[in-house]
Amino acid sequence: MYIRVNMNKYYRLDMSGSCPALLWPDAHLIMNVRGPDTICSPLDWDLKVSTGLHGIPMPCIVKTMTPLTPDQAAAIPKKFKP
Repeated sequence: MYIRVNMNKYYRLDMSGSCPALLWPDAHLIMNVRGPDTICSPLDWDLKVSTGLHGIPMPCIVKTMTPLTPDQAAAIPKKFKP
């Protein structure tokens, strides 16, 4: 998953599992923040994916968080760019 921070920083989040719900058309990403609102490592992420209005949220565990260079960010296909 690609994320954008502060309009010009991009990161790639790799999951420890496949997290297939991210690919569903009606998926909603849920991020819970506990404590400070800064994220410094993969352990700081608490992501879940829900589908539809009453879907049961499924956890997506972040394994790695990789900052992208400007060239890498520019190479992200438009349909995947956050």
